[in-house]
Amino acid sequence: ETNDYSMAIKKYRMALEIVKEGKDEHQMASIINNIGEVQRKNKNFTKALKSYDESYKLFKSLGDKFGIAVCVQNIGLLYSDMGNPDLALPYFGESLEMSKTIKAKSLIKDTYEGYSDAYVLLKKYKLALKYHKLFTSVKDELFTEKSSKNIADMQTKYDTEKKENRIKLLSKDKDIDDIIKNSLFIVLGLLFILAFLIYNRYRLKTKAHKALSDAHNRLEVASDEISEKNEKIVSSIRYAQRIQNAILPLADKVLKAFPENFLIFLPKDIVSGDFYWFSEIDDIKFITVADCTGHGVPGAFMSMIGNSLLNQIINEERIMEPAIILDKLSLQVKQALKQEKGEGDTRDGMDMCFCKIEPADKNDNDAFILTYVGAKRPLFIVKDNELIEIKGDRKSIGGYQKKVKAPFNNNEILLSKGDAVYLTSDGFVDQHNLEEKKFGSKRFRSLLIEIASEKVKQQREILRKVLKEHKNGAEQQDDITVFGIKL
Repeated sequence: ETNDYSMAIKKYRMALEIVKEGKDEHQMASIINNIGEVQRKNKNFTKALKSYDESYKLFKSLGDKFGIAVCVQNIGLLYSDMGNPDLALPYFGESLEMSKTIKAKSLIKDTYEGYSDAYVLLKKYKLALKYHKLFTSVKDELFTEKSSKNIADMQTKYDTEKKENRIKLLSKDKDIDDIIKNSLFIVLGLLFILAFLIYNRYRLKTKAHKALSDAHNRLEVASDEISEKNEKIVSSIRYAQRIQNAILPLADKVLKAFPENFLIFLPKDIVSGDFYWFSEIDDIKFITVADCTGHGVPGAFMSMIGNSLLNQIINEERIMEPAIILDKLSLQVKQALKQEKGEGDTRDGMDMCFCKIEPADKNDNDAFILTYVGAKRPLFIVKDNELIEIKGDRKSIGGYQKKVKAPFNNNEILLSKGDAVYLTSDGFVDQHNLEEKKFGSKRFRSLLIEIASEKVKQQREILRKVLKEHKNGAEQQDDITVFGIKL
């Protein structure tokens, strides 16, 4: 069987080379997706995921929503096959949403089946039953549509033959008896086929309903136990939220250092993958906003690691140079997660805004030196009614990297009293509305210029109001953090 898979992949790769010569990117994306399917069935999950990702990028560049939905669905099936159904669910969600948009019933059916199988693996039988019913319903619709089309085709054929026979009747009266007999046979045949299809469909539905009924009875018996376990899980996550909140900087401590500041901190789930951090040593203030990989519980674990390491590097080891701080933080995240040589199973990391603010002159309280280091995040400053955007380095904190990358770089700027500084995660600008349109960086920068002259309390309210109006009922997609300071 492995030889069969190898032969299939070999033939697909030969086809891929031919298609590449013709520069047919759509065919390339389809063939690469098929290679991923063969690799998944052969349980070569790492290569399969790479193939799906490559196919997804090609379909996305072509704007092929059907191809994108197929790739995302396949990634979900891959994670289920790997025994990680919790990772499969978001991909099934994305595939289902896009399949509904393009009204691809076959994809909707397969996605519902994927959901059902994933929830069975998670032992969430009520949800498994729900999606199995949806799968059966769409499957029935497709079968009915196909049957109706077949009957319509046969009816059309019958009508055509009937018209031809009528024409022949005008010139060949002797064939009347044969034509009548043939017509009767066709009608009886159609009626027989229709009766068989209806009976067979009824028999299958009865069998399916009986199986669902039996499963429902078993689910009812297990319902109380599942509900109790779910309550315990939610209770544990809420306790984790209290722990996470406890390690975040105290509001009065930040207020003392920056009398004019505001914070928007909106976790997508109970716990957050974003975190903010503050420390003050002598007259030097350090402030950070970080966006960890993922959100919810995985992101929260990363935020705890980041918070702990920042305390160690700055407060305990007294390292004061921002670029060195991020270099050391990145190294220690890799060591903690065993990412240095790729021996760990995680590539998680974090994007970060990191600021060091200190007086430019001890005798002048109106001038400040801000040193900024960014890990794939920009810093926004409004000075003299103009926006200054300082872009960060194009790399994250942590994460396995095959090539050794350059160290982080300091960016230094002289600021004055009244200048406004904004540290953000990407949640605000990436938030979609109901039309799937992002808020966008350009609009966010314009908004900062408009509100910078307002008091910080009003700035916070304006940002929250504008975000709410943009969402207009759409679900929050990521953790959102905005930290604003007026010097």
